[in-house]
Amino acid sequence: MSAALAVLGIGAAALAQERVRTEIPYRDGPVVIVSDYQERITRSRYRAQGNVVVTHNDVTVTADEVDYDEETRAGATRGKTRFAQGKQWLTCSHAEFDFAGQTGVFYEASGFTDQQFLIQGRPIRRTGPDTYVVQNGFMTACQEEVPKWSFRMSRAGIRVSCTSLT
Repeated sequence: MSAALAVLGIGAAALAQERVRTEIPYRDGPVVIVSDYQERITRSRYRAQGNVVVTHNDVTVTADEVDYDEETRAGATRGKTRFAQGKQWLTCSHAEFDFAGQTGVFYEASGFTDQQFLIQGRPIRRTGPDTYVVQNGFMTACQEEVPKWSFRMSRAGIRVSCTSLT
């Protein structure tokens, strides 16, 4: 097929779909939404689909689909989701996030904290810029398939700026 395209004089770049970019300004920095397709579903709500990347300052959220409300600064993802900030990252099946409150809920989640802890929970709630509540999960610092140590928890609070559990 590439030979046929070369004969026709059509390069791969010409076939690539342009990505849609929306920038929403705020005093503390813009929220930028980039995706394959976007629509405005209400006056303040956007829906982005296909390889969605949402950034706000040092936070990046990627997902298959994202709804975002520019008034409340809250959003929800569907499909495989990744949240990253600094050395912290979480992957999950879907999420709800609030840039204004720096909070979120990550369902069927696993990830890595600043203090090199691997965590898993169903769900993991981000309750502030450096605090999480993990439910029905575990935590370890070991990256082996069978960790040398781990903590199982029905509910635990984690402060990622230090090495504490509550």
